Amino acid sequence: MPLTVKSRRKRSIRIAVTVLSGVLPVLLGFAILYMQAERALKQSTEQTADEALRQFNLMLDNTAEAAQVLLPLAGGSCNDAKLALREQVTRRPFVRSTNLVYDNNLYCSSLFGDYQQQVNPGDYTRGQLWLMNGNPVTPNTALLVYRLSDDKKGALTTLDGYHLSNVLRLIGRRTSLLLQVGNNWLSADGKVHEGPLPALPVAQSTRVSGPYAFTVAAGFPEGETWRYMSSEYPPLFSLLIFFGVVSGLIGHVLQKRASSPSVELQRALEAGEFIPYFQPVVHGDTKKWSGTEVLMRWNHPKEGLVRPDLFIPFAEHSGLIVPMTRALMQQTCALLAPVSASFDKPFHIGINITASHCQDLALVQDCREFLGAFVPGSISLANIRGATIPILDLAMATGAGALKDQSNPFVIITEYNTKTQGFLVRSVERIVNMNWEEIHPPPKGTGRDHYLTAVTRVDNQLVEIIDVEKVLAEVAPTPEAISVGVVDVETQHKALSLRVLTVDDSSVARKQVTRCLQTIGVEVVALNDGRQALEYLRKLVDEGKKPEEEFLMMISDIEMPEMDGYTLTAEIRNDPRMQKLHIILHTSLSGVFNQAMVKKVGADDFLAKFRPDDLASRVVDRIKAADIS
Repeated sequence: MPLTVKSRRKRSIRIAVTVLSGVLPVLLGFAILYMQAERALKQSTEQTADEALRQFNLMLDNTAEAAQVLLPLAGGSCNDAKLALREQVTRRPFVRSTNLVYDNNLYCSSLFGDYQQQVNPGDYTRGQLWLMNGNPVTPNTALLVYRLSDDKKGALTTLDGYHLSNVLRLIGRRTSLLLQVGNNWLSADGKVHEGPLPALPVAQSTRVSGPYAFTVAAGFPEGETWRYMSSEYPPLFSLLIFFGVVSGLIGHVLQKRASSPSVELQRALEAGEFIPYFQPVVHGDTKKWSGTEVLMRWNHPKEGLVRPDLFIPFAEHSGLIVPMTRALMQQTCALLAPVSASFDKPFHIGINITASHCQDLALVQDCREFLGAFVPGSISLANIRGATIPILDLAMATGAGALKDQSNPFVIITEYNTKTQGFLVRSVERIVNMNWEEIHPPPKGTGRDHYLTAVTRVDNQLVEIIDVEKVLAEVAPTPEAISVGVVDVETQHKALSLRVLTVDDSSVARKQVTRCLQTIGVEVVALNDGRQALEYLRKLVDEGKKPEEEFLMMISDIEMPEMDGYTLTAEIRNDPRMQKLHIILHTSLSGVFNQAMVKKVGADDFLAKFRPDDLASRVVDRIKAADIS
């Protein structure tokens, strides 16, 4: 069949994803390198600022020591002090000049000797330091003056700005390093500027001196981070580009692969790759088509035709089998409906379905739309899975008369007693999941001539639950005879002294089990539901009796009103007084039987209804085991 394969994603989207897969690692790598460069530059400015602070503190320590030596001389004769002033200039590194002050009057200088100049303490930051832009001797040359005072006495020592600018220039070779004193600051070119420190855009670090009134700031100009990266990281840039190319290639390849079977199936469903193959059903004499079975095949764009056994299980597990079947029906309809007028009536079309379809009432609407596309009466639609399913008119079987309007009926397909069975009904209103505690026995007084096995309430309406086992037993009775050789004479003799407890809400099932057990020779105690059985056993143990001694075993149905077989088994196993009782769980819903649940509640064995030989064999094995013990 022709097929146009469409990609799940548009080409532009695939290209975008591929580019993004390649660019994203590169961008992330650049971001990481950028942050690393910022950290490196920050560490550099911190170290530079610390070193500059240390150097300036050493310089000022020398000037401070000179001032301390000279302070006692303040107020005395300048002629007596000039030699001492000049000696400090000679002996102390970085000291350019020294001066004596008395009562805020500079009266003696190492440069001029006797000298008269007023000193304004307000010019000095914290009364200690003054960054000057030169003096009459050296105009426009930075000077840093240190002031030490004691009452009216004072000493001034001066640092040459040349030494200061050398520190700023040599320590901060690649760093912008600034010295601030009060409202003035000094740059590495030796110029004094007035005003606050300018902001350094990159990795600014500021250090404040403890003993002296100055601040050091280090940083880098705008764009230094990128310049640093371009000079330090060229090999890493090449590596990032390589990784980006590899990542983009990986992203491109992964887009062509499925991350899981369900994703690949979803992609194929959207691309229309599941196509119908028609297997003709022909008349043996005329060789003409009487119908066709529609088979699903996967026309994979690379693998070609894929066998159904390789993808149908995944489709059922993922829940995609329902939309896949719907798409198959739509394609079949598009191909066959235009030529349906030429079919030999009745033309039969078979489409396989699974249990998942039976849980979705949308299947009914799908079938109606399918049939509506064909010429009326030209085809019939059957849902099969490799076997013929008997269909029973449920209304007729329960005495209500045959279903009159069969133009749009419903068929409920289920499994009872290991057999697949269809029930014809007029309609399906709802599918309701109920807990067994919400299911109750039929009201007393209903008699025996009915098909009720239980009742419940849904939306405050009483709902009757039919005993399907009774319906099937009347329409298609199950053989109850035990085959020859299953039970020998010796076992029958031993069975005469033994009792078996049976629990089942269906009167038909109780009778079937009872007759089977009585054929073996055991005595049977039959109870109607799990709650009744639990109360019976509790009464036994309250009387001091042991259930495992009173009964060879208990055979319990699972699906019962009031209390199901799972709950009954769990209650028995949780009671130390009766937990040794041998328990076999019996179910008519073999298709959905949960063996893991049986083990979880502690049952010893399980058995699907109703197979007399299997049931007899379990009882015989138990008799022999009990005889040995």
